[in-house]
Amino acid sequence: MMSGQLKVWLEKEMKEYSELFKEFRKKVKRMVPVWMAVSIIGMVALGLGVGYDLAYVARMHLLIGVGIAAFIWLCFWIQGKATSMKKVLAAYEKEMGSFFCGPEDEEAFCKQMADGRYTELHFMNTKAESYPARFLVGPDYWVLFAGNGYCRFVRTADIADVSGVEEQTRVSSGGVKARVTVGVSLIVKYKDGSPSAAGRKDKEMSMFLQSGDQFRKLMDAIARNCPQAQTWR
Repeated sequence: MMSGQLKVWLEKEMKEYSELFKEFRKKVKRMVPVWMAVSIIGMVALGLGVGYDLAYVARMHLLIGVGIAAFIWLCFWIQGKATSMKKVLAAYEKEMGSFFCGPEDEEAFCKQMADGRYTELHFMNTKAESYPARFLVGPDYWVLFAGNGYCRFVRTADIADVSGVEEQTRVSSGGVKARVTVGVSLIVKYKDGSPSAAGRKDKEMSMFLQSGDQFRKLMDAIARNCPQAQTWR
């Protein structure tokens, strides 16, 4: 059963995140017509650039461009249907239901949040993610909500180590294969016997960030708020 203090915090958090979510959706919506126009113009320019006559370009390349534009609009429509504040709330509630150890733990968390002893970070990865990423980093507790709807709470007393791992993928161009970095995963390893490690086979939490710059900003916030962070690296 969630305490009254925690319910008050969650209501406030959802109001703040709702404004962030609206801003995120507006940014995506503004870009959709641009992407649609670029796809049509790009296909027409490609056809003309390789020397096809105007009739062929209108019959083939223009139609392909329109098809791509329609697909972009469909993806935006599907994303709008698949994302909602109800799902954000459900992700928070699910994580909170298993995170806290008891009333004292909840009270300490609520006090940190009420006192404003944390740094807020927001990442609007509108091209790659369905939600804005939101991070609240305090000396005793963190709240991490990634752009894919993944929510995690972290108790700093349970942390043994914090690090980053570059995530790479293979690409092939002109017969040449190479590995390209696509982001960085934040890795939080928990102390043996800590509440956070209990029930976790790997005793760690990971969260994907879209760039090294975002990872550095998060690590800077951790260093500013957590004096004990020097012992984690």
